[in-house]
Amino acid sequence: MSNPPLIRRITDLTVVENAIRSAQREALDPLLIEQCKECPKPVWFTAFFDGTGNNYDADGGGSTDVKRTKYSNIAKLWQFAHSEDDTFPRTIRRYIEGVGTPCAKVDDSGKGIDNALGMAVAGYGEARIRWMLGELEKHVTRHIPAVSQINVAAFGFNAEQAAARLAALDKAKQGDPSAAGEPQLASNQSTTSGSDAQSDKTSVA
Repeated sequence: MSNPPLIRRITDLTVVENAIRSAQREALDPLLIEQCKECPKPVWFTAFFDGTGNNYDADGGGSTDVKRTKYSNIAKLWQFAHSEDDTFPRTIRRYIEGVGTPCAKVDDSGKGIDNALGMAVAGYGEARIRWMLGELEKHVTRHIPAVSQINVAAFGFNAEQAAARLAALDKAKQGDPSAAGEPQLASNQSTTSGSDAQSDKTSVA
């Protein structure tokens, strides 16, 4: 009896195997492949907002020694939720450190008065949201005009923070009249019960 066929999912392919498949497709019809690159396709963006006092670098910086690390669930999700950004260019992830901790992205020292304000009243919190919105805009712009749908997921530590971020995304999108026929923003909020990590999912269809 012959051996049963090997069944593999497309997501099981390695980077090298994907490159070989891409080269084979391009060899079939280079003109069609080039045209297909301009076909409207969805893009995905996942935002990870670490919680107050949590910081991936300060909490271990990549170490796997469980005795010396204290990563939050948000940081863990950021590390394992997606493949590396260059594996699937239309799907990217972005992480930002929690308020009350150092964050060079928004010039937050995380020390002294910056630390006190961050821990007490979420100092530099709005700056973090704006930084993430900027990353989303850059990702979408990189693929325009070949964008048919924008999928956004935001992970945070509680429903109030997640709702505020979703509102910020909504406001930013509705206030951008730059493109004719711009799709409206539809949101689907979901909460993970029993976990400190909660998610908002937003799509532009």
